[in-house]
Amino acid sequence: MQCFKVLKNEIKNRLDVNFYIPEFQEIDNIINNSEIKYESLENITLKITDGAHQSPSSSPLYSYKYVTVKDINDYGEIDLEHCNRINKDDYIAMIKTGCKPEVNDILFSKDGTVGKVYRVKEKDDFVVLSSLAILRPDTNKILPEYLEFILRNSFTLKIIKRLMSGAAIQRIILDNLKQILIPVPSLKIQKEYAQKLQQIYQNKLKKEREAEEILNSTEKFILEKLEILLPEIKDKDIYTVSAKDIKHKRIDPYYFQPKFENTISMIKKSKYGFTHLNNVINECGIAKGFSPSDNEKDGDSKVLQIKNINTYGNIDTSYWQSSIKDIYYKTKPIQKNDIIVVVTGATIGKVAIWNKENEDFYLGGDMIKFQVSDNYNPLYVLSFLLTQLGQLQILRNITGATNGHLSPDDVKNIVICDAPQAVQGEIATKYYNNILQAE
Repeated sequence: MQCFKVLKNEIKNRLDVNFYIPEFQEIDNIINNSEIKYESLENITLKITDGAHQSPSSSPLYSYKYVTVKDINDYGEIDLEHCNRINKDDYIAMIKTGCKPEVNDILFSKDGTVGKVYRVKEKDDFVVLSSLAILRPDTNKILPEYLEFILRNSFTLKIIKRLMSGAAIQRIILDNLKQILIPVPSLKIQKEYAQKLQQIYQNKLKKEREAEEILNSTEKFILEKLEILLPEIKDKDIYTVSAKDIKHKRIDPYYFQPKFENTISMIKKSKYGFTHLNNVINECGIAKGFSPSDNEKDGDSKVLQIKNINTYGNIDTSYWQSSIKDIYYKTKPIQKNDIIVVVTGATIGKVAIWNKENEDFYLGGDMIKFQVSDNYNPLYVLSFLLTQLGQLQILRNITGATNGHLSPDDVKNIVICDAPQAVQGEIATKYYNNILQAE
């Protein structure tokens, strides 16, 4: 627990304690002593709005693109190929309500995974959900490419964090987003700054691509070792489902896309046989994580967050959310070889393994953890879940249009190849060596 005092003359139009913690009060000192002028986001933009507040129905059969937080990655890239599709009437209605961004508009994720940034670089026809804010820079005051990078800056994210609200789902409302203070040097300096950062980000993206290639080669090795031929995984526009195949109380068409059942069928045909993850998890079962509320933050306990998990199953503990220890008194810290699965939000399906020793972290919200029994190699289970064999099963079982969710029972029902320990060991070694290379 943190104790601190706030003087009367330091009280602003906020009464929440979190706003005044010393870490955030230091923000005021930095801004007040800066040689560069800071302006509110509202003063340097022509428009700040958000997307649709009602989720339209979507279908692969529709033609019009509909973007949510999940379609933007951490490096400022957008996936328009795999985003949801909506019908023409809904698309036109969303355009009329201002949900269609223009070139050089900046999309900023304000709900759930707060802080993803994408600048619209070329004209494209898509609309956005309310979890994304649309910022239109006033180019007489600020360059779009400069604002794009400033919004990703760690200091700016700290300013944003100060104004966030919500315990279960973190968010920043538009009125608070408008108050965010942005350093605004001359346009010449903005251009120089943006060019330098662009080069840094390009180098980072190159390394990510190299890591992705390593992971793809790992997946190929796993499939060959298990003698599994991955089926065609494209969505089909038209397909039929027999009434007897309707199961698990699911009637949504996407659940019955042929690619899902075909994948499970190929796993079951493996020469090593198959089992469900429920039979792999040890007697302790699945444990759910939880996040501290606003008034429980900033204590002595370290809390693992989704953003600590990277896309290839490793965990970065160089930063963390802190919490008062009292709320975790009934909870064990994360143990070595715990497998962690993200089950809610834009990055649902991320999987990682805890390989740290002598580091006490507690599992944050929207994640579950489990250990495997002695007959299974945890690195084998992890690597299987990271392949398309595992990820497609996770994708199939996601429910919820706006904020996706995967239940613990759905995780237990994942079908996994029941390979002998020797084969598991080979796959685990390959994964371990390649991940080190990817790092």
